[in-house]
Amino acid sequence: MEPVKNGAVRLWSFQTYPQVGAFMEAMEGKDLAYLVHENLNESWSALYHADVVADFSPTRLSYACAAHIADDIDETSIPITTHGVLPDISDGVWRETVKDFLVGRSFRRDIFVRGPVQLTPAERTEELDRVLVLIVPRAAATASIQTPMGEVKGRTDLYSPILDRLADGTIRLSQLVAHMAGPDESAAAVIQAVGLLIHSGQVKMVRPDTEADWEPARRLNLALAREIAAGKSVRALAAPAVGTGVGADLCDFGFVAARAQDLRLDAETIAWTTWKMIENTSIRPMRDGKFHRHESEALAYLHEAAERLLAEKLGMFKTLGI
Repeated sequence: MEPVKNGAVRLWSFQTYPQVGAFMEAMEGKDLAYLVHENLNESWSALYHADVVADFSPTRLSYACAAHIADDIDETSIPITTHGVLPDISDGVWRETVKDFLVGRSFRRDIFVRGPVQLTPAERTEELDRVLVLIVPRAAATASIQTPMGEVKGRTDLYSPILDRLADGTIRLSQLVAHMAGPDESAAAVIQAVGLLIHSGQVKMVRPDTEADWEPARRLNLALAREIAAGKSVRALAAPAVGTGVGADLCDFGFVAARAQDLRLDAETIAWTTWKMIENTSIRPMRDGKFHRHESEALAYLHEAAERLLAEKLGMFKTLGI
């Protein structure tokens, strides 16, 4: 559609808001009941950020930040051609509302708090100075970050050294900044890069209560392995050191099961334990879109996966408390 030149209403093209076309295409494959529920409600109306802030105000709830780190960074939340718009907007509520229009956002994820406390720069630095851990193998870690603006590729000269250092083991943010910052890198650039790596799910902050009991989480992980043996799909393990779950492959559960049985933790044993877990289920390992259904090919795949686990994940599992 092209703009109507002589009409009171201007209809903008799908080129201006390409997400509208993608949204309409996605609707074609949706269940009819879902479409009715989401789009045909008689009283449906858009809730803009400013409206939500106003509605929450009587409850003394204030907007704190976006739930996704990339949404709070101008470089990854709005088009570069619009960066000159925001500096002139001093009102925070209006600034966030305008950002939604600049990026064409249809769904926000925000954090509201009651009784916000404004931190001093020193307090902010102290709060951010947590221990960091890389929760994916270095070979799988990437500087390509999914953001509201699509995929953003971080600078190789900045992200690669950060990931290399994190792959060597845990490190405090202040130590990483000192390690990285210099004539060519500012502390702010390093902190922003770490923030985006956390946003991508590749890096986590270790909980400050390092003396916490990890055994309940280990028992949960063993229970999750039993769920796989029952034919259920489970794709995460509890990681008590970071207080959340982390993505897990089949052999990760085989490792958990083998360890619980006091078996030798070599590649052959982990692969065999994993196979025995899934043998009588419909679950099968998959590579390149192809399921390995037969025992011989499944075991070959699982053996390779177990070797990668032993080479790349053991130290990470120990740090995470898995």
